[in-house]
Amino acid sequence: MSRDFPAAVPHGAIEALTERLFVVHGGIRLKGILRISRNMAILRDGDALTLVNPIRLDAEGEAALERLGTVKRILRLGAMHGIDDPYYKHRFGAEFWCQVGGGIYPAGGSLRGEFERLLELDFDALLAAHGTWLPAGAKAGVRRAVATMEGLRQQLFTGGRRFTRDEMNAR
Repeated sequence: MSRDFPAAVPHGAIEALTERLFVVHGGIRLKGILRISRNMAILRDGDALTLVNPIRLDAEGEAALERLGTVKRILRLGAMHGIDDPYYKHRFGAEFWCQVGGGIYPAGGSLRGEFERLLELDFDALLAAHGTWLPAGAKAGVRRAVATMEGLRQQLFTGGRRFTRDEMNAR
C-alpha cells in the first residue's frame, strides 16, 4: 500500500455473539507503559459489514473478516477510538461514520453526560469499546458503574465530604 498505517497489534479471533453480531478483543499500548483493552464490533447485514471502533487485524484476522462479508462502513463511537479508521477507509473504501463531536472529548473531560444519556435508552445487553460483552443486566451494571465513579470522584476531589450534584458541577 502507498500509505503508512499503524501495524496490527495482538488481538483475538473473531467471535460470534449472535448471527449478525461479532466481536474482536484486542488492546493498545500507550506510550509503551499502559495497555488498554479494545473491542471491535462487527455488524453483518446480508453481505455488508459495519465495523464499530475498528481494530486493525493481522492477515489471518483480515481473511476471516472477509469471509464474513464486505466491509462497507466504519463507525467511530467516541473520541480517541479512531487510530485504525484510516486503514479501513483506504483498504476497503469503507464509508466513515461518527456521531457529532465524535472526534473530541466532551467539555470538562467528563464522560458522565454520555453515560447518563445512555441510561435514558432501553437496553439490557451491551458491548462497550472496552471490557466484556454483557448479554444481560447491562443497564443495571452501567448504572452501578456511574454511581461508583461519582463516589470515587467525591473521594478523590473532596476529601470524602459529600457534596450535592450542583456543588460538584460547580467545582
